[in-house]
Order: sequence, then structure tokens, then C-alpha cells
Amino acid sequence: MAHLVDLPSHADARGRLCVLEKIVPFPIRRVYFIRTPTGVRGGHRHKKNRQLM
Repeated sequence: MAHLVDLPSHADARGRLCVLEKIVPFPIRRVYFIRTPTGVRGGHRHKKNRQLM
């Protein structure tokens, strides 16, 4: 079931940093970012998967 997670951040003149290692309730094995998608991506599923969006 989906739920919201507050992400604490640290900001200064260079930008904002969010640290997730103690907030995410599962081990992180892969991290990727998709920015400005222009079409459909993926089209498949993983048998065992947990996501933070």
C-alpha cells in the first residue's frame, strides 16, 4: 500500500540535499532518476519490487 514519506532536506546556496538511507523501510539496491520523459518507458514489471516515488 502506498503512503507518503517526509524527506528531510538540508539546503544552502548550492542547492538541497535529501538523505534517504534511514527513512526508506527496505534496503536500497538501485537508484535512478528519469527526468523529462517524452514517451512511454519500461512496459514491463519485476517479480519482486518495492519503490519509492
